[in-house]
Amino acid sequence: MKINAWIGMSCLGILFWTGCSNDNDSIDMEKVWQEERETIWAYLDKNANGEVIKYAYTAGSLTDTIYMFDLEGGSAECGDAAWALVDYDIYSIGRLTGERSLYDSTDPARCAGENIEPSYRFGGPIIWAANRIFVDGILPTFIKEGGKGKAIIHSRLLMGNGTSRLYEMGVKEFIRGELLNYEYELMNQFEQDSLDGKTFDKKTLPLHEGEENVTAGDTVSYLYTIQKNVEAEQVIENDTVTVQFRAYLLDAYNEPLREIYVTGENEDGGEESVDWVVNDDIIAGVHRGLLNMRVGEEAYILMPSAMAWKTGDKFIGIPPYSTVAYWIKLISRQPKK
Repeated sequence: MKINAWIGMSCLGILFWTGCSNDNDSIDMEKVWQEERETIWAYLDKNANGEVIKYAYTAGSLTDTIYMFDLEGGSAECGDAAWALVDYDIYSIGRLTGERSLYDSTDPARCAGENIEPSYRFGGPIIWAANRIFVDGILPTFIKEGGKGKAIIHSRLLMGNGTSRLYEMGVKEFIRGELLNYEYELMNQFEQDSLDGKTFDKKTLPLHEGEENVTAGDTVSYLYTIQKNVEAEQVIENDTVTVQFRAYLLDAYNEPLREIYVTGENEDGGEESVDWVVNDDIIAGVHRGLLNMRVGEEAYILMPSAMAWKTGDKFIGIPPYSTVAYWIKLISRQPKK
């Protein structure tokens, strides 16, 4: 199971790791960390309402405390759910000043501070690991479905230098069972809500080309062709294609759906187009879909996160574990020379 790679230790902690080597005699990190604890305690004395839950967490050879507080509302407990759908904010708590500053938010309408842009600029909610083996997966396990709560994670657990992280989180729902099945439910709902009344051909696109017997555990995308052109040649690997497209994050909490990419309008008021090389540099679901399209066709490609999340300048911004729908109109293709 992967941790949310853009949040938690890999995104927050390493950024703040400085001067913790045993060879650095100028910094007494144990003293720094103790001062940080005192800052946390002072913050909790001033701001926490009611009980503070102290949770001992071990990261490698380091053990320190995570503080949960202001837990309220909700009904169902996390139980054996491995995932949660959450809204969240992250703040820093300075060791020396105790000041809070917003670091990140799933709410794009909320100011993130001067020169700071929310990483999830399309808004929330997002899927978050709810598992106590992850330092940032602990808080959802203490919040009830429909409730909210806060946690302070000591920077020692984030490989930090004295700046703690304060999480404020609301849990929309816990995802029980396989995440992939949950994503397929979202795709089925999109088919019912957005493609109802449209005439389309539906095709299953397995991740590995040539798979004909797709079992329940396989990862597949779906191609819904709503405008066909059987006379044109089909796209092949390494073609350069010109397309118009829009892309959406699928969830049950945003109407209309969050639009994450769009080619936009050109200077003449028409829709812009972009060129892609059809190879492994593009998102797997889009890659598989384009290989089953012909020039002049228009289609939706629905894909689970395993086929939708790719780093790279063309596709930055999709949160981890997001289920995605692409509308694509194939304008032209140029075979590789």
